[in-house]
Amino acid sequence: MQGLDFTWDVAKKRGGGSSLFVGTSPAFDFAIFSVCALSIFKPPNQLTECSCQIHKTILRITAKEISVKEKKVMTPKGKVNTAYPSAVIADPMCTSVDPNTRTNCGTAGIDEHTCGERGCCFDWQQYTAQTHMCFYPANHECHVAPPHTKVDCGSPPGITRIQCEQEKNCCFDESPAQGAPKCYQKVPKETK
Repeated sequence: MQGLDFTWDVAKKRGGGSSLFVGTSPAFDFAIFSVCALSIFKPPNQLTECSCQIHKTILRITAKEISVKEKKVMTPKGKVNTAYPSAVIADPMCTSVDPNTRTNCGTAGIDEHTCGERGCCFDWQQYTAQTHMCFYPANHECHVAPPHTKVDCGSPPGITRIQCEQEKNCCFDESPAQGAPKCYQKVPKETK
């Protein structure tokens, strides 16, 4: 997120109560802020928070109703709402995975949306040639750390992801660590 200071119709809005997402489209920002601002009408100057979850990330939006007298703004109902992101909270099951022990959950060039649909974590900031951008969360049965403890599913060398996951009911890592199998047994987890 990035804090902003700007002026709207001679009223100054400071960065402490104004921010936007970095890397999203203006249409996304406008839509999510509007839904939050329109869904809650509280007495003037009371803050209300709404949130939504997008894959494994929680977005918290703060909405506030500003009275006309406070800002001297003419509106049909005598009030104006403001909304801005107050927090972006990543799933701890994703952030707790050491970049060096990530198990690949996607194919080369996978995007964040496709990765999220697979139930996996996406992190382009700590991505290097030795780590994975799309990886299994810590509480997933396919997350095995350290990688050398993966148990082979008895698969042929050229097995595909579909064959491994659907036919053998095993886990697949497209680019495993040296000596680790591509298709390996799931590890039971207490929670998913």
